[in-house]
Amino acid sequence: MRRALQLAVLGAAFAAVTVLLVPVTAAGDAANAHLRLVYLSSDSPNVDFYVDGTRVWSNVGYRTISNYSDVSAGSHSYQVRKAGAAPDSTPIGQVQQVLNADGYYSMLAAGKVDELKTAVITDAAPPNPPPDYCQARFLEASPDVPAVDVVVMQPNIIYPNISFMNASEYIRMPAGIYDIELRKTQPDHKGTVIFTVKNFNADGGHIHTLSAAGGVGRPVELVEMYDSSSASITPAGGAQTGAGGMFLRQHLPAPLALVLLPLALLGVALIVLTRRRTSLDS
Repeated sequence: MRRALQLAVLGAAFAAVTVLLVPVTAAGDAANAHLRLVYLSSDSPNVDFYVDGTRVWSNVGYRTISNYSDVSAGSHSYQVRKAGAAPDSTPIGQVQQVLNADGYYSMLAAGKVDELKTAVITDAAPPNPPPDYCQARFLEASPDVPAVDVVVMQPNIIYPNISFMNASEYIRMPAGIYDIELRKTQPDHKGTVIFTVKNFNADGGHIHTLSAAGGVGRPVELVEMYDSSSASITPAGGAQTGAGGMFLRQHLPAPLALVLLPLALLGVALIVLTRRRTSLDS
């Protein structure tokens, strides 16, 4: 009887290994796009994010930037609901967007609680720039900030006329430490300075997005995030890569997670059987 029980437990463990290993698809499969969440609504409650009606990020708070997760290429719908709301309730924000295979995208939600705006923004794809250069763009996600010209002082790089919920093109610049000004848009790019960042470290070899955020009762601030293949780096700004994200592939590549889980189950089964045999023998 003990022998039969042991074989049954081991059989179940090995079955778990087999079942979980069979459907694994390697990360970066050509049929997949890569999607992350960027939630920058400073006066909205925590929210849940849905892709095609399935909740993939739960109870997300302000300044959350998740890691990238694999999503099948093609057209998808994205919905934002207040945290804990029923899956069939009316979303407070939604958007439809086609994702291309191997593309990198940010699902952005920002704005005021009663006027939440959503958009899917295309991020730069690998490879990263060389170590002595970086790629950087600017995103305007504060409803209190008008259209701006972003000026990187010395070497005087200008990102012109960036309006709410829009991002500039990426520009390659030498790695270094820069002062940055957000100015009200004017044809000569010399409008009133709204916001200044001192000593921003544009580290080389990486792809950056800097986003205006806050307002609506909070200070306007600049949130830094790393894009595509740079995204495993922890941002220097207030947001933390992956903070608050709930997607399963967020911290561990899915194939590796699916390999380790059944092996862990097998190890637990062996420990249980060993302890049971020791107990019975004594």
